[in-house]
Amino acid sequence: MSRSCVPCGHDGSFYPIDREHVLTKKAHPELKDCPQNLMDCCRMCHIEKGMRGVVHMANKYPNYKKWLIDHGWQFNEFLKKWVRYE
Repeated sequence: MSRSCVPCGHDGSFYPIDREHVLTKKAHPELKDCPQNLMDCCRMCHIEKGMRGVVHMANKYPNYKKWLIDHGWQFNEFLKKWVRYE
């Protein structure tokens, strides 16, 4: 199965495609194996998300925002961040 970067659509021909956590394992160890917290992401988007955050990525990349919504994430206006309610 061919994998591509969820945010930018890169096919992995230049930057490798990795499995990336939406919320980090360090901050949220309870979500480290949750499938809804793992997405395919190229190295450049992974670095950009690490520097700028999930909100920036969702605003910049419509595919990223759609993936979050399709996998049960919601933007909490009060907290100003993406959250997942079980």
